[in-house]
Formats: sequence, structure tokens, C-alpha cells
Amino acid sequence: MSPHALQQKPAAFELSISRLIDAPRRKIFRAWTEPALLTQWWGPHGMTTPECEMDLWVGGQFRTLMRAPDGAEYPTQGCFWKSSRPSGWCLPTRLPPAGSLRANLSCRPR
Repeated sequence: MSPHALQQKPAAFELSISRLIDAPRRKIFRAWTEPALLTQWWGPHGMTTPECEMDLWVGGQFRTLMRAPDGAEYPTQGCFWKSSRPSGWCLPTRLPPAGSLRANLSCRPR
């Protein structure tokens, strides 16, 4: 999948979520970009993430599989648009069957 494969029209709305985390930004960046760490916390409460693969460079792939307590599985896939260690990344993601979203991680020092 190319970085442009998920291009879409501008959204009619935008949701922004911010968190202050008392940790060095390199650790936060690692939690988002190392599959072994991401699988420990990714997904809604009660779900697990038994699979995670990512290649953290522009054009690199992102793929997860979340599993619900009832056994239902929810795959996601995306392709990184930008990456700048340890300040963040931009990842457009397909969430079948619902559609897509673009997530931006920005790690800034306080």
C-alpha cells in the first residue's frame, strides 16, 4: 500500500485528543512504534492485540489485529505518511468495514 492509497477528501469534522504523560518522549514514541510494546496496551478495554507489524518509515506498513472477548477479530492496516523520531508520525489507517482515519502522534517536551 502506498502512502497515497488512503488519500481522501478533507473530513467534515475533526477529533483531537491530547494527553499529558509524565515520561520522556522517547519512551512514549517507543510505546507507539515498537510492536512488542504497542500490543501491551493497544485497543479498547477488554480486547487484546495478538498481532502487530510495522515498518516505521515513509511508505512503511502498519498492521494490527485486535481480538474481542467473544473472539471477533478487527484488523487495521495503514501506511506511514511521515515519521520523525522521537517527535511523532502520521498514519492514515483503514478500519474495515467502517472506513478510514488519519492518526497523528506528536510528542512534544513540556
